[in-house]
Amino acid sequence: HNRSLISPVAAMASPIGERGMRSAGLNMKTLTGTWRLGARSGPYTAEICRPGVWRLVGAGEEEVGLFHAETVVALCEGLGVQAPAMVESVTRKRKFQARVRVHKGEIIRDIQNPANQGSIFVLPSQLNGAEYPSYRSVVARVAEYRWDNTGGPRGQLACHPAAAQFVLDNASTEADVTDSALGGSCGLTAVDQLLGKSRVNGRAAGRKQAMWLQNGYLNVPKGLQAGDKAEVLRQVQEWYATVRILCTMGLPASGLDPTLSAASPVAHRVSLVYASAVPVSTYNNPASDAGEEAFQRKVGKQLLIAQYFGAMLQAWKEVQAGKDRQAVFLMPLGGGVFNNHVADIADAVACAVQMLEAVAPKEVLGKLDLVMLCFEKSREDLYFCKEFAAKGLLRTADEEPEVTTPLKRKPTAPAADTMSPAAKAPQRGPAAVRSLTTGSTADTTASPAKRIRLTRGESIDLD
Repeated sequence: HNRSLISPVAAMASPIGERGMRSAGLNMKTLTGTWRLGARSGPYTAEICRPGVWRLVGAGEEEVGLFHAETVVALCEGLGVQAPAMVESVTRKRKFQARVRVHKGEIIRDIQNPANQGSIFVLPSQLNGAEYPSYRSVVARVAEYRWDNTGGPRGQLACHPAAAQFVLDNASTEADVTDSALGGSCGLTAVDQLLGKSRVNGRAAGRKQAMWLQNGYLNVPKGLQAGDKAEVLRQVQEWYATVRILCTMGLPASGLDPTLSAASPVAHRVSLVYASAVPVSTYNNPASDAGEEAFQRKVGKQLLIAQYFGAMLQAWKEVQAGKDRQAVFLMPLGGGVFNNHVADIADAVACAVQMLEAVAPKEVLGKLDLVMLCFEKSREDLYFCKEFAAKGLLRTADEEPEVTTPLKRKPTAPAADTMSPAAKAPQRGPAAVRSLTTGSTADTTASPAKRIRLTRGESIDLD
């Protein structure tokens, strides 16, 4: 797993086009536009900084942030390392240098928490940076995100609307066509170069490409033979470093508050990474049998690994620029309606961390605060605790001071009828799993069975 991947020629930065419309192989659709959100509105302008990076400016030369569409291999080269070979799975417990703590929260509240200033948030999106409710439905205006209460749109609504509108205006859709004369795809897409490399005998629904995008949703080929499936997986693994990490760095958290009815009361800056899972046995990827579903899961996990790893590389860049501590909030990409298994998401995070450890110095790893951000009204945090603990990846609150604190948190313990089930378990040492929002603990060391307690005798085994 420590083999190096030589930077593909296709991933090298291309010359900057006229006024920045074309850069790093991307052909942008527009560099100017207007946004409207509630009673507020304003213009934006994007100015090219360097290949794959645009400076977003609002009204009155307001600095909105830097939009990046660099490939993994370009990020690695900027850090002075080669992209490591993809780690396919972490199947046994190992000693990680950079581990992940699990945090229960709510995306707008966490983004707008002043304690999280400078943090990076990995948001569920589509592979064109936008967030659409369906592969058949395209969102055009940032105000439409108010009707989608999922984590991705809420995360974008938490910040300055100009960035979200810029992404929506430039997101590649089925209405766009590849401009072969310019030598690249039209609009934003994270996988334009990857899809150009992944070919399987010209057989996927009559297309030469094994995979293709439907309005940002990856369509995985159907009806392939076992050998063709293996070839697709081999191609994705080999060329994963051509995946672009779409993100806006240094974005004001000045959008809407958690109620979506008022403006944010804060204006500190955070960074957003727009990442996407692959629908498994749903949306544009119906599965005819278990083998088809298993293939979709494998393709999806490979893309999760690439994007989580890319987000960690962005964090490394921030540390390299002088930050003493860099938090990265990783949302569970693909959970819920996309049918990605918690085990696959957790394994993708573990693979990304292992790849990072293969190339990053120890002093960098020690400055990263990796956080799995789970929705406060779900119980998915318990399952991620289980998965991370089994891989040796879980970091508990007892091991080092908590970096983030919830807004307006009262110091009193929650009432008995609202206390999380894990809160009722006694703390028995530094390896106890702690809920970072309630202060609750679950025993993971007191007995050989190692488990997280849930409710009235129900438990999750950590072994």
